[in-house]
Amino acid sequence: MALFGSKDKDGGSDSGCRLQVITLDYVVEGTADMSGQNFVRFTLLTDATIRPANGGSPVSASSWALGEDTRGVIGYVPLDDRSHEELLGRATKGKDDLPATVYVGPYVVRGTILAFDDDPKVLAQAHWLPLRDASIESIAAGSTLGTWQAPLVVLTMYHLQGLVPT
Repeated sequence: MALFGSKDKDGGSDSGCRLQVITLDYVVEGTADMSGQNFVRFTLLTDATIRPANGGSPVSASSWALGEDTRGVIGYVPLDDRSHEELLGRATKGKDDLPATVYVGPYVVRGTILAFDDDPKVLAQAHWLPLRDASIESIAAGSTLGTWQAPLVVLTMYHLQGLVPT
């Protein structure tokens, strides 16, 4: 059972949500329990693949843990319907579409913000900002991550360096 408990009625463990966690130096893919406090207080990915941005070889691990201090996290990309629903439910979102380029840490993210305001100064203050139909590009020196597409990315905005409506 997970630290904060998460079992279904039949006593089996929850299958979790597949997602990518984009950090300053890594992209980690795995399965997370996103129930209750499990994703608020810490993130634990199981069956993880850790890809260094600096071109190092990917590493597989049975688990990858991140504590309550998530200042190193750039964003989260859902890899299944459950994680998409969970992440979107936690995001600061609105009903307006705003095409934008967001510069966060060593990444450039292009997509459509699910905006709650049309003022970039207001959006730049958000935490957990969702962009749909996103293109995520690693621009770190020596990075081999390149550019990848995601139907949704939720940016933490800790490392915001610019938000440009396009």
